[in-house]
Amino acid sequence: MEPLKRTDLEINKTKQHDSNRLIVSFLREGRPCPSIELTSKSARKAAEHQLITKDLEHAISSIEFALSLYAEQQPEDNNIVKYDKNNIDHLIKHNFILSSIITYGKCFATAKGRNARLPEQKLRKIIGDDLFAFHEQILNLRNNWVAHCGKSQMETAKTIFITDPLREKAPNYICHTSFAAEISFEDLIIFCELCKTVLKLNISLQNEAISALNCELQKTHMHELLKSAKTEFIYHNEQLLDAKKNN
Repeated sequence: MEPLKRTDLEINKTKQHDSNRLIVSFLREGRPCPSIELTSKSARKAAEHQLITKDLEHAISSIEFALSLYAEQQPEDNNIVKYDKNNIDHLIKHNFILSSIITYGKCFATAKGRNARLPEQKLRKIIGDDLFAFHEQILNLRNNWVAHCGKSQMETAKTIFITDPLREKAPNYICHTSFAAEISFEDLIIFCELCKTVLKLNISLQNEAISALNCELQKTHMHELLKSAKTEFIYHNEQLLDAKKNN
């Protein structure tokens, strides 16, 4: 018998009122599918690799959208030298690039309770030293520019004492910032290819976990397993900001 595929299923999600609980059910031709959450180490690891896939696919989509904005502009207008926060193209491109950097970096961050890892040494062997150096530059941008305030060549602030060459106004000082609003078109293409390569690595690691899970299921009595089947599962989608927690 051919196994069910994700494309065979309709996934229904319902958020409970005034709750962070999301009720998820899986349907086949409109009928609820009796299902069981698998919680072994290999099952959890496979699920966590799916979270990494979600993040990498988001980063790739963000980069590709930013690249499409470059394609719509004249070559001489591609590089933002004087960033204008009221220019919608500048704003969208800048934020899509920031989003892709921070989401990519998330895939390599260590966090409590996460079992899935992307081994950087294995990645280095796959992509080579040059592209791995680019990978490290992206992580450095994430850590010292986008997500945290560290030492970076991407932004600078100076206090400048200015005199009037016309000698009509008294000298004064201003605090001025200058920052990079984007990555070059060429580097964005490299970044996109890097994300796709990392995605392939993540899928191969997920397949290893799935292979181990399949071995476990072959030793499991399905009749006993299905006794605990249900048709709804609770996912927790906590609000990004919750005013109640601040009171």
